[in-house]
Amino acid sequence: MRMRLLAALLPAFLLAAQGGKARAQGEGEADTGFELSLLQRTEAPPGTDLFIRTTAVYPCAGYRVLASPTRKGDTIAVDIGGLQRPAPCIASADVAEGSVFLGSFGGGTYILRLRYRGRTDLHRIVFTTTRVRTSPLHATFTTLKGY
Repeated sequence: MRMRLLAALLPAFLLAAQGGKARAQGEGEADTGFELSLLQRTEAPPGTDLFIRTTAVYPCAGYRVLASPTRKGDTIAVDIGGLQRPAPCIASADVAEGSVFLGSFGGGTYILRLRYRGRTDLHRIVFTTTRVRTSPLHATFTTLKGY
């Protein structure tokens, strides 16, 4: 009985000892923002990659951001599914990174819809022959840069 009580109180004690912040990033559960960049691909197939980087730092080098894109008309949806912890865990404070191929685009305006943990951010992307401009429409957890 006493052991069960101690086991039940241990997580709360550890949380209080850490100043109220759970070490959730070890399990990939920390709240994070995302810094996104559009990059023109240099290898085949030609097109645009979306590079994703967390704002939170994790205890292992090599955390990966898991994401999947879909495209319908002028809307590009990217669902960020979470983070994948590396195995083995090489102790080093680092951000998580990942990328997804969005496809090739002619000139035009597109909407990028990013979804993560029930939240949605929207960005406008304008492709021209020489560059890509971006502007946030509704951004609470993402920033996006063009090229």
